[in-house]
Amino acid sequence: MRTRLTELLGCRHPIVQTGMGYVAGAELVAATSGAGGFGILASATMSLDQLGEAVREVRRRTDAPFGVNLRADAPDAAERVDLLVRERVRLASFALAPSRDLVRRCADGGVLTMPRSSARLRWIRAASSGRAGMATSSVSSAYGERTVRSCGLTRSTSEPRPARIGRNGNLFAAARSPQ
Repeated sequence: MRTRLTELLGCRHPIVQTGMGYVAGAELVAATSGAGGFGILASATMSLDQLGEAVREVRRRTDAPFGVNLRADAPDAAERVDLLVRERVRLASFALAPSRDLVRRCADGGVLTMPRSSARLRWIRAASSGRAGMATSSVSSAYGERTVRSCGLTRSTSEPRPARIGRNGNLFAAARSPQ
């Protein structure tokens, strides 16, 4: 099935397995991506070295694209992004709105970004910076977590476009994806 999402992420099915702490390890991510979905590795509970090993373990299990979920406020967030760039990970999803520097590092290294945050103004700025490959909207779930509700995607535009909030409250942004 071809959709804007599958084309952007390089997967066969528009199914994204999110980076759930203590659950989304290398085995689940590799199985999801290997089956044609898009797996996202949870890294908040890992050290930088453990993250590197987990990324390499996913690569040993599958050659399908996958992502890594990062905390934007982690003290070593820049080093984690640099690891994703070196290892050619397809996407960095962020808990909390990433700084412009983190988004730029991802874009310059060919890593798509998916910020996830309830801080809409910071999030709109990150998504509208011209560097984000995709932007998502989030809502509170019954468990108090933030969950992805909708996805605004773009292939490649020469100029950043402003984010907008739709009639249903969903946030959409069109921004240049890394080449």
